[in-house]
Amino acid sequence: MEYLQCFERSELKYMLTQEQFDWFMSAASRELVPDEYPEGSIRSLYFDTPESLLILRSCEQPEYKEKLRLRAYSQVESGETVFAELKKKYASVVYKRRTGLSEAEAMRWLAGETHRTSTQIEREIDAFTLQYKTLRPAALIFCHRLSFVLRSDKNVRITFDTDVLGRTSDLSLTSPEYGERFCDGIIMEIKVPGAVPVRLAELLSAGGIYKTSFSKYGTLYRNETAKREKSRAANF
Repeated sequence: MEYLQCFERSELKYMLTQEQFDWFMSAASRELVPDEYPEGSIRSLYFDTPESLLILRSCEQPEYKEKLRLRAYSQVESGETVFAELKKKYASVVYKRRTGLSEAEAMRWLAGETHRTSTQIEREIDAFTLQYKTLRPAALIFCHRLSFVLRSDKNVRITFDTDVLGRTSDLSLTSPEYGERFCDGIIMEIKVPGAVPVRLAELLSAGGIYKTSFSKYGTLYRNETAKREKSRAANF
């Protein structure tokens, strides 16, 4: 299985009800074809500082934000390949750098215990870990994903995430899939190198589907923070 290492594109998010999803899939049936990898489970392990600096900045919705994570497409063993991803967003454009390595090596690297500088991507990720110095696993999120591309333009990718689960303990890609369900809707993402094609924009408008701001890690962080504050208040 081969994966792109570098991305530069706009990523537009929409929160759909089941009814909106059903309508869109019917209305767009002639426009969509399955992606090369049309369906699968995704698990993402986010790294942050002990003070949650990265997610706190992201929740402020600044013009520029960044995140670092490990991604796998199934439960893995320590020697199996995962992907280290450095994702930066500026003025609605996403820049992502990704490289594959074993789960054990990746955990040590992103925590700053080792360094990798053989390629430009490794040097960028390594510089990020040196900048923040105290990165450690902070949240593990799972989802089921359906992926499509436009028949008329294979560079336009549309994904749908369901069954979103997350947790802030037992933070390893080698662990089983479980956690709190914290998203009831269906997350649709349009990933496009330029403007959204006119026909696709017309479909979104006809279905009353409007762009929203949603972060899986951000939502899980806010939920966990609210639970801790509620527990402290109850014990006060």
